[in-house]
Amino acid sequence: MVFLTSKLWSSHGSHGSGDHKPDNSEGELKKIYAKASTQSFAENPRYPMHPTSGVMPMSIVGRFKHERERLGPDFDNVQREWRIKTIHDRHLHPSEPFEVKQLYNEYHNPIRRFYRWPLDQFEDWLRRSGIFEKFIPGENQNWPKITRQLMGGGFLIYLSVLGVWYYMKYNREHWEKYRGPQISFYRETIFPGDPRFPAKDIRTESWQHYDKGFHNRKVFLNNDQQ
Repeated sequence: MVFLTSKLWSSHGSHGSGDHKPDNSEGELKKIYAKASTQSFAENPRYPMHPTSGVMPMSIVGRFKHERERLGPDFDNVQREWRIKTIHDRHLHPSEPFEVKQLYNEYHNPIRRFYRWPLDQFEDWLRRSGIFEKFIPGENQNWPKITRQLMGGGFLIYLSVLGVWYYMKYNREHWEKYRGPQISFYRETIFPGDPRFPAKDIRTESWQHYDKGFHNRKVFLNNDQQ
């Protein structure tokens, strides 16, 4: 695909003087079109992994995409026809977007294709059924993908919460293990003048301080305690 260069549009603002002559006449545009139609990319581009093969990306809409720019003297009939073409080019065919299986496999390795397969089937079913078309006309292409992303992201968040909960519950630091998260509770600070002052300590025995579950052990018990 060939992109028009920035020479198509003048570098002057839209509020120039009235005697300003646009530098994008119809003859110059035809020369640029003829030159661009014969250009082709090199067989071995300098930047093979670059998204545009090392060519500077640019917009074919130009500065006239803004309504204020179209009110100036530079927006003549030639630019008006070009804008009509660019707007019509945005209208996709009903069969588009067309997914190429080989391209999908190129960007998704077998492991990703394996764990993405269930939600891929669910997204395809949503598109074929047209459920969203009944409630939101014209959005049958976007909402199935959004629904799939929300379900996948929500499931990952759910697994993350379960993982954190399991780790905090079964891998906390105790009297047999030094590693792991330590969960402690502190007494509320109560000052004189508060009706609850002085607050009683909930730990009534000395062994309750820094116990780490030692008195709830199932091993090394005395015969009297057994």
